[in-house]
Parts: sequence; C-alpha cells; structure tokens
Amino acid sequence: MDPLSHAAFGSTLIGAVTSNQLNRPLRACVVAAALGALAPDLDAALMPLGWDRYLRAHEIGTHTIVGTLACAPVTAAAVRFFSRPGSFWWLTLSAWIGAASHVLLDLVSGARLRPGWPLIDTPVSVPLVAMADPWLLACCVAGPAALWAGGSRGRSAARAVLVVMAGFLLAKAMLGSIAFSSYTNASDRSAEVVLASETQAKWASLTSWYVFDRTAQRVRVWSVGSDGSAQEVLSWPVGLESAGASSSRSLSTVRNFRRAHELGFAVTMPQDGGRTLVLWSDIRFCWDPAPPGASKLEPIVRSTTEDRQLACSLWFGGEFDADGRARQEIVKVGGFTQTRLPPR
Repeated sequence: MDPLSHAAFGSTLIGAVTSNQLNRPLRACVVAAALGALAPDLDAALMPLGWDRYLRAHEIGTHTIVGTLACAPVTAAAVRFFSRPGSFWWLTLSAWIGAASHVLLDLVSGARLRPGWPLIDTPVSVPLVAMADPWLLACCVAGPAALWAGGSRGRSAARAVLVVMAGFLLAKAMLGSIAFSSYTNASDRSAEVVLASETQAKWASLTSWYVFDRTAQRVRVWSVGSDGSAQEVLSWPVGLESAGASSSRSLSTVRNFRRAHELGFAVTMPQDGGRTLVLWSDIRFCWDPAPPGASKLEPIVRSTTEDRQLACSLWFGGEFDADGRARQEIVKVGGFTQTRLPPR
C-alpha cells in the first residue's frame, strides 16, 4: 500500500483505542504508530543492490510478525529521542501496532507475503483492493482527520472510521468471491488444468479483479467481475523449458525471482556474437504491446510457436556466451537495467 495510507491507518488504530484527550504523551504514541506503519518498507534499501534481492526479501524480513516486533523498539527509540513525553513501552506498543497494520494493509492490497516466516514459510495474500486503491486511501485518511478534528470525541470518530473501513473490506470480500467463482467456471470450460493462480483487484474498481493462472501449456490473464463476467484477455505459451532456461536457474537473479513468483516463464533471445539472453518474468507484469497506445517497452519478445508478442515491466535473468557460460546477471525494471557478475 502507499505510505500515506499506511501512516494514516496506523495512527487511526492508536487513536481508536486510547484516550479522547490528545495530550502530549498520546500525540507521541500516534506519531510512533504512524512511523511504525512506515518502518517495514525500510527493506527498500535493498533496491540498489538488486531488484530481485529486494522482491525476495520483501516477502519476509520486516513484513513478518517477527519483523514487526523488531521494527517497534527501534521506532519507539527514535520517537522517544525527539519527544520526551510518553513511556518507552507505550511507544513500543504503538509502533508495533503501526508496523502490524502495515502488513495487514499490504495483505488486503494483494501483496504476497510470508507473515509467519521463519517458522511458517507459506505465502499469503488477500487481494481485496489494489495497491494505492483510492477508495481505501480515502478511508485511511479520514481516520486521522476525524481523530484530530473530533476534539473530545476524536476516539469515537476514529472508531467509526474503522467500522466503515471494515464494512468496505467485507463487501469487497463478498464481491471478490463472486468474481472468482465466475473465473472458476470459465477456466473449467477451457479444459486446461490450472497449476497455480493469483488474484489482483483492479485499481479503483469496486467490482472487478484480474486472475493470473498457469497451465501446462500457457500462462493467462483473466478479467473477472462480480456480475459473473469472465474473459481471458492475455495468454502466453510456455511449452517445454529450453536448455538455456534450465541453465539460467543457477543465476541468483533467477533463483530470487522464482522464490517469490509462481507464474514465471522464461524467454531466450539470441544476441550478436553467439551470445544468448535468457530472461524470466511473471505474467502479472506483462501485456500485449501490439494494440495502439500500448507501451512498447523493450525488450518485446515474440513467440516461436504462435503469432504473439509480449512486453513486461520486470525481467530477471542473464547473458550467456557462445559456450553457454554466464557472463552477467541482469535485472530489468521498466527502462532501467541492473547488472552484476554471476556467482562463481
């Protein structure tokens, strides 16, 4: 979720469970909750070291129960340093509630996390809304606004906002269940066994979702709605894995990518001098570049078995020489490319 929603939601939670009087110690707790709600995204510091490393770490680390417990005292210490009023333990509790609310918001926004790591390594996602969804953002921002403007009734106002937010998410869950049922029926009619699938809410939509899935032959994108509609809007053939793709599994970029993505596929692109570029992506990051107005972000790959082309915003892999030796590891994020030497 976006930083504004995280900070606003964390501060609303503290305001809803504390005194109606916003004295200095309580203000410090609200600040601790807001900063605690931002703390889990400190893992963004890994981005310059490799987007693949960041994506792998983002599922675990600070976005787990253990991680939030680690973030809380650090945040509380920082708030205590700049704001003397308030017990360190109350500040720590407030910061932990904020950090835990961050993980909760990410989960309902469709993020794929492993909150039980390292004890439980199962990925979890509850895709009720899209990342930075304006409907949920409005609910989140209304919380601190009600808390600060409500005066002596600030706590009650904050609680009312949380009730509205809970009702909104419950309604989205019911609509999402109907939409996913329409996908299940349409997928069954396609007579292809689904090996893995993930769901993502459409941004700013109350009734529509995307479902991404994988069969033995293809990866697919479906647009589904709570009105019972289900349409396949994109597919890409996967087929048998090439020798180059198999070799690329040894690259750290590919290992990190595959750890965090179940709908991955590889493409092999011959280069000058006998070199070969092998890149992996996830169908969630891809689109058809052919229609007018569609982004033509390079590389645009073409299927060797069907008349199809594909562009993706994220690629992970590497370059191999004519003898099949890895020359460099590559990560492409939009128009930006990160490279590093392969492991020896």
